[in-house]
Amino acid sequence: MDSARDLAPQLQDLENAIFAFVKGAQNTFVDKFSDEFKKGGDIDKMTPEEQHALFFSSTNDINDGLLGRWRLGQRRRPAETLHKFNATFTSTQNGTEAFIVQKLTEENHTYLRRKARERDAGGLQKKLKMAQTKADEEKVKENRVKEAQRKEKGRTRAPVILETGKNLTLTNAEIDGLSVENLNR
Repeated sequence: MDSARDLAPQLQDLENAIFAFVKGAQNTFVDKFSDEFKKGGDIDKMTPEEQHALFFSSTNDINDGLLGRWRLGQRRRPAETLHKFNATFTSTQNGTEAFIVQKLTEENHTYLRRKARERDAGGLQKKLKMAQTKADEEKVKENRVKEAQRKEKGRTRAPVILETGKNLTLTNAEIDGLSVENLNR
């Protein structure tokens, strides 16, 4: 019990030190990186309605956030289609659930379900997968052709390099007498 009392002043000192550090970091950050947030700055001059309407992206690149979500979503739900991901994301952003609860009738729900089944029956996702598979296969063929061309170039070039290595020109007089083709080789 006595040790806890002995630590109390030290903990208070630590708390004060952390507070001073955070306050200093905040002041430095505001001074150097966020002029618009200062008293009298652009944001401070806005009305509460204007501030509420402001949009700040959570990342420097607007695509980074969505692409990151898609990548992480594919890790958690590998079978989820892009169509389903987009629908879920849009629904979340637009507050669709609240709208459905407040405005749609059972008749509306039935209609929307029927339309969703018709859309799913159209095979959009299957067509997208087939097109992606075909594009992947074409890329593999293209890469194999390029690799074969690289190997063939290496096979035809190897004897030339060996021959050049046997007949190296090392003196300045011989180098001066070489043609452009021999210099390049």
